[in-house]
Amino acid sequence: MKRVTSAGGFVIDDSKVLLIKLDSGKYAIPKGHVEINESFDQTALREVEEETGVVAEILSYLGEYTRSSVESNGDTVNKTIKIYLMKKVGYKEKEHDEISEWVDIKEALQKMHFLQEANFIKKILK
Repeated sequence: MKRVTSAGGFVIDDSKVLLIKLDSGKYAIPKGHVEINESFDQTALREVEEETGVVAEILSYLGEYTRSSVESNGDTVNKTIKIYLMKKVGYKEKEHDEISEWVDIKEALQKMHFLQEANFIKKILK
């Protein structure tokens, strides 16, 4: 199975986390594919800004998890997702139509679309 890597941001503000609300009503961490000549941290910052309109600053690297994913071309891949802890430093206009929300962390854990993301968040909150 093909392997791919994505990067994203766990953006916090007090007890709230910035998440993408999916059509299903469930949540996901803003993240995406690494562009050519782009580092993982640059990808994470870009994806957060594009998907949410939030300009963020990286505080630390939280770790990574792996899950199966179906790409836009229909291929199933093994996706490793690197997540960075971030804080909001400003806003810009979003490039995509995703709906982003600041969600209470406890509520978010109950409504995460990907089980692996919920487990990852639980692990880092300990």
